[in-house]
Amino acid sequence: MKKLYALFGPTGSGKTHLLFENLNQKEKKFEVISVDSRQIYKTISIGTAAPTKEVLEKIPHHLVQFLEPYETFSAGEFKRKAQSLIEEIYKRNHIPILCGGTGFYFKAFYTGMFSLQEIDPIRKQEIEQFLATLTLEQKREILFKIDPLSFTLKNEEMGKGRFHPNDSYRIQRSLELFYLTGKTLRMHYENPKMNFRYDYEIEGFYLNLSLKDLEKKIYERAKKMVQQGMIEEAISLYKNYGECNAMKTPGYREIINIIKNRWNYLEIQKKQIEEIQDQVIEILFNAHKKYAKAQIKWFKKEKMLRFVNEIQVKEFLQKLEANF
Repeated sequence: MKKLYALFGPTGSGKTHLLFENLNQKEKKFEVISVDSRQIYKTISIGTAAPTKEVLEKIPHHLVQFLEPYETFSAGEFKRKAQSLIEEIYKRNHIPILCGGTGFYFKAFYTGMFSLQEIDPIRKQEIEQFLATLTLEQKREILFKIDPLSFTLKNEEMGKGRFHPNDSYRIQRSLELFYLTGKTLRMHYENPKMNFRYDYEIEGFYLNLSLKDLEKKIYERAKKMVQQGMIEEAISLYKNYGECNAMKTPGYREIINIIKNRWNYLEIQKKQIEEIQDQVIEILFNAHKKYAKAQIKWFKKEKMLRFVNEIQVKEFLQKLEANF
């Protein structure tokens, strides 16, 4: 059985920095498979804290900045792509490391959920074409008749295939799954016979920081993002792509809303950007803190990973390199 290593943690916890600082990479043995649903997009490297050129030169990263801002990348697509990349890394006699913070990508990888490889592609295309003729309201009504529990009520927790009635992406995804498999997204999550994979022995860790330490890191990173030009990056993204999938990344829509409430974003000047920098730092801090708390809540239920602190991660990575 092949050994696979994994390092997860909430946004801003310093996972990439730990890899960079503790893997010497003299022989370039390690390659990272990014498990991050935001770093997949091109053009938003600042606001997603994508690996820098320096990091990439030292440690190759895969599934980073390879999609256009309007494209989607499902958990099932991640699973298939990651598995293919891992096998390629093994063939090079290198060591793959999964690293990120997107829990549902990881769960899709190590279980049999959402595996649609055997579905007839013609049938899938027919379903997509049919759904494209419907309005969001019509799709919502159909899904409600099929599986009303897919929708959350006010103040109810979202997740595990349950979502807000205005979540157009998951409504579409749930209907596609139903017409292809006979089960909605929620029904797939409830499957008690979910198949765990046994072709890899996964040794996984979760970087567990105190909330105080994590919030400090997130705030410092928010300041750094603004200094590096995240406001300009958000403006450019919105100018070129509008309300695209990449705009759902925490912080981007909030920045655009601040600007649109005061000025014409198409004519904004450097002086005006400087004027809102402090406000944007607070907005980013709060948005990323909220995102981190959601990630922490997810991973607390993840039994595949061992919760560790920074010192334990450093010791593991140093030991890992010494063994290969």
